[in-house]
Amino acid sequence: MRIVIERISPDAPALAPDEIEYMLDLFKNPDMQFKNEDHAYKLGFDFALTCLGYTIVDKDTERE
Repeated sequence: MRIVIERISPDAPALAPDEIEYMLDLFKNPDMQFKNEDHAYKLGFDFALTCLGYTIVDKDTERE
């Protein structure tokens, strides 16, 4: 899985490379184990990023 964080709001500030790396690490490797293959965790994480003006995109499944 090749995921990236993309800015969806022009008002959102640009993220530093270390911030992106940290957020992607949290997304891929949560500190706790969750039921349902971490689906709820990843939905919540993506929702929080969306509220901040970003989204997570899986480049392997993204349509061209």
